[in-house]
Amino acid sequence: MTFAKKKKISLSKLIESYLGLLIDPKDNKDISPLVKSLSGVINLPKGVGYKKDYIKSQTIEAHP
Repeated sequence: MTFAKKKKISLSKLIESYLGLLIDPKDNKDISPLVKSLSGVINLPKGVGYKKDYIKSQTIEAHP
């Protein structure tokens, strides 16, 4: 299965996005409105290893 198919995005849109980043790389630092709206929704206690948990969950999904 191709990357575009897995991500459910057309190949032309994928290439358009990639070329847009090459032309104007500063645009890739913008935060999407969806991400902005989700920012601060969850308050995690200090010391929560969310990055390690995420990586672990991805490993489990990839290799059940």
